[in-house]
Amino acid sequence: MPLSSFCTLEELTLPSHSANLTINDQDLVRAMKSWPKLKKLRLGDEATWVTPARPQITLDGFASLLLHCPDLRTLGIGMDATSYSVVTPEVPGGGVTNTKITTLSVGESLIDNPLAVAAFLSSVLPNLKNILYTKFEVVPHQTERRHEKWARAATYLRDVHMIKKQERVRLGIH
Repeated sequence: MPLSSFCTLEELTLPSHSANLTINDQDLVRAMKSWPKLKKLRLGDEATWVTPARPQITLDGFASLLLHCPDLRTLGIGMDATSYSVVTPEVPGGGVTNTKITTLSVGESLIDNPLAVAAFLSSVLPNLKNILYTKFEVVPHQTERRHEKWARAATYLRDVHMIKKQERVRLGIH
């Protein structure tokens, strides 16, 4: 019986210690539509991503996950966040938000622009306080290691939250 038949599933952990997990955005959306009651998901955030194996889930897939699983409270996911390389005036994720998730585990997820990713995450996860990431990397000689970029994204996230809070105070919105 495939997992998709468990429409009342609330918790799912699919560890991927060897990076053999190959789920793309379309696979993720198809699965998440079957599990709307999901509250806890761990999907490849423990993986070690090396070339050619890399996560296939993008931030667009991440937003779709939040749309189809509105009750998510705990989320760990390996993803490729490199597609968000600039901050734009468009609302990230098409306006999807989840206010229940306060900590996100990304493991060794791929990232290029920490500010763009922080802006995306602050929009779709407005109550996000912590980004957990892996500090060990198997790819030596990178100009800036992934964990350093995720650390910067976490710092930017706090800054963006503070700016939004200041703006709400300025506008009299509490």
